[in-house]
Amino acid sequence: MRESQRRWVATNLEKSREIKRRWAASHPEVARRWAAANPEKMRESQRRSQRRWYYANPEKALAKSRNRFARQRKAPGVLTAAGWARILTASKGQCFYCHKRRRLTMDHVIPLAKGGAHVPENVVAACGSCNSSKRDRLWLLA
Repeated sequence: MRESQRRWVATNLEKSREIKRRWAASHPEVARRWAAANPEKMRESQRRSQRRWYYANPEKALAKSRNRFARQRKAPGVLTAAGWARILTASKGQCFYCHKRRRLTMDHVIPLAKGGAHVPENVVAACGSCNSSKRDRLWLLA
């Protein structure tokens, strides 16, 4: 019986998750007791769920990570995944500093370490080489 159940769950993953969600919602006290009695299993389940979300939403995950980085440095503003996509589209695949077509990274014109904000107006697309060589210095356009 258990092997057939495992096969069914493997072939009907979303349906199985929905059944479990509905059961937990209709039996909150039992679900809470089980979670309290099995903290390691709960943590592992949450890790798997998080990992699935990160792989399914790489752009959002990257934006979330960058926003957290900016918050840690007490930088004002938030840059969404859509905002970063607009910056990449505007750059037409070229580095802001050397104008070469390379893999682009996010660079703050006024660095977060110097009080810059994490907003689209302060972010440009730069190649890794230019971004690394600029470090935390200001870029002067003159």
